[in-house]
Amino acid sequence: MPTRGLQFPNGCVANLTASRISTARVRKLRLFQPRQYLSLDYGRQDLAIFSVGEDRQIGFEQAHVTKVEPLKSQLEAFLDSVETRNSPKTSGHAARHTLGAALAILDKIEEHSQVVSHSLASGWKP
Repeated sequence: MPTRGLQFPNGCVANLTASRISTARVRKLRLFQPRQYLSLDYGRQDLAIFSVGEDRQIGFEQAHVTKVEPLKSQLEAFLDSVETRNSPKTSGHAARHTLGAALAILDKIEEHSQVVSHSLASGWKP
């Protein structure tokens, strides 16, 4: 399972893992920070929060998440912005940065695909 990292100017590192070989469809975002682990499941639309207290006790919380169909919600927000002339929830600047991160991820996927193709073409064996 290939893992790639993106490092941001503030020092945050995002490790991206992808696998096409799985018995289950997994769409998760996992965040690790001091004394806390958050697991957001996009498929089930739920958020689990695990915390470690000062006494090393592990706490668990199932956060409230309003379940919505993502594309429908995005379209409704866009139409609301057009109808009311209010600013969208996300600025063009933030959207451009998001697109930049997505393009960087695609570049890493392409880079990895080329490495794998080259390895297979040259007869590499594990």
